[in-house]
Amino acid sequence: MASLTRSILLPYRAASVYQVVADIEQYSEFLPWCIESTILESSPSLIVASLSFRIRGITHVLVTRNTLEQDRRMLLEMVSGPVRHFEGEWIFSDLGDGRGCSAEFNAYYELSGFTFFLQNKLSNQVARKVVEAFLERCTNVL
Repeated sequence: MASLTRSILLPYRAASVYQVVADIEQYSEFLPWCIESTILESSPSLIVASLSFRIRGITHVLVTRNTLEQDRRMLLEMVSGPVRHFEGEWIFSDLGDGRGCSAEFNAYYELSGFTFFLQNKLSNQVARKVVEAFLERCTNVL
């Protein structure tokens, strides 16, 4: 199983950045390759969402179960999707004294078929683009 980690420092409170990440219905507005994002089920501690991605003309649908720890953490678990295995997490931590926060994205995944051979080359690029998209979104809305 492969893994990746990306973290960024932001000049915003952790609670504000958490809200941007938890606003899944807006992902199609800013997340690379995401063409549709739909909430299937929602409660204060859980969101089940469907994300549609178009990559090289092919649409892939990823359904995730997201366990929420308000303003601190979001655990991601694949329910169904185009990969063999996917789980991840976002962790948000205030730096104190109004200095902003850190946001960390961790993912663990296993690809299958031809995509397995592309795994090492593309995964870091994809992770970087995803984290950069959230950074830009925070800059635009906070």
